[in-house]
Amino acid sequence: MIADTATVINALRLGGRHLPPGIPIPLFVAFSFLDLLAFAILVGGAIALRRESAWHKRLMLLGTIFVLDAALARFISVYTSWHLDPSIARDALVLLCVAIDTWRYRGLHPAFIAGGLLVFVADPFAQWVAVLPVWARFCAWLG
Repeated sequence: MIADTATVINALRLGGRHLPPGIPIPLFVAFSFLDLLAFAILVGGAIALRRESAWHKRLMLLGTIFVLDAALARFISVYTSWHLDPSIARDALVLLCVAIDTWRYRGLHPAFIAGGLLVFVADPFAQWVAVLPVWARFCAWLG
């Protein structure tokens, strides 16, 4: 997590082609930091519940899917002609896993409710945070 945070800060300070094109700096920083936080919550919860295998495996799956945005963006842009936001593809993968697991075990597991909600609210929350004046000042301070 420390290396990821440092990478985001260095990309912010270097600017230019080190940042994703078309994304304002406050939004990039909000997505990056809140995604790291959500990943830490999912994986930390999975580690804390490692003796509860049903919870552990579902939270680890959600944590793994959660960090696929960059890989999905590259895959979509190179191998398809789609103009699809990678977070939509990520959310679709989560829904697919939830649907398969629910069908297989004849019920929705609470780990998918808690973890799935975290996955689905992370991006809208980051978009809300990114427009706050205090966040813009924080990003300027980082840069």
